[in-house]
Amino acid sequence: MSDPVDSDRNREHDLEPEWDPSVHRLPVWATIREAVQAIAKEWKALLQAIAVPTLAFVALDVAGEREYVEAVFPDMRSFLQDFLQDVLPWLLSIVPLTLIAVSCHRLVILGVDSLPNAWGLYWSKREGSFLGTIIVIYFVSFLPLLPLVLLIQAVPLFTSTLDEWLLRGILFPLTLYVIARLSLDLPATAIGQGLTVWDRWRLSRSNGWRLALVLSPAALAWVLSDLLLNESLVPSGITRHVLAAFTVVLVWVFGIALLSKAYSWFTGESEAPTSS
Repeated sequence: MSDPVDSDRNREHDLEPEWDPSVHRLPVWATIREAVQAIAKEWKALLQAIAVPTLAFVALDVAGEREYVEAVFPDMRSFLQDFLQDVLPWLLSIVPLTLIAVSCHRLVILGVDSLPNAWGLYWSKREGSFLGTIIVIYFVSFLPLLPLVLLIQAVPLFTSTLDEWLLRGILFPLTLYVIARLSLDLPATAIGQGLTVWDRWRLSRSNGWRLALVLSPAALAWVLSDLLLNESLVPSGITRHVLAAFTVVLVWVFGIALLSKAYSWFTGESEAPTSS
């Protein structure tokens, strides 16, 4: 892989304004290849670290199945059923995803010895900050796209189906770009790196679309989880949710590994013990 940007320069609060994209270009395919190699190299330790959080995530996803919610609460109002089916499992599922992500980031960037617990069962201020960062990125990434969403909804160009695909075709790359730029905050938080959010955004300047391309394989793989939730393809509700949940975890781990390698390139981080 190409030489990373000087990490000492990047750790300064006031980063240098000069940035030559012809010199410092994130190597897309090399980053993807190294992420795959990192997973293949440490797959046993990674599997152990994510096993329990993954089972918790799957259980939460299955618990949100409408059949169970209606069976347990048959007389509940529809909006409460929707909350129990969609909102509550999503909120709770962020916790195991946080544990999975922090373990994966630390393993890929710092090495196996940096894991606080081999089974991925730990919680500290770091994990709390990481969870908060996920929520902030989720909502902030949508805000710049809100005017476009409202415009397309207010001025339909074709049929409703075409409008939906047009919306997805426009919003997907834009959302991926914003998320990619903001996502450098995640590995930094996971390894206790003390840069500000603004500095992390500036780290990827002139490389935003390259970073989005690095993360695109994981982002596109979310389509598979949507297909697995299709009743015509997988009739059983439990089977649907179990397969979809495991797919989400696999995609999440792959995306975290990609982001870890990209962050390592931008900052020059390497496997070394830290105090965090």
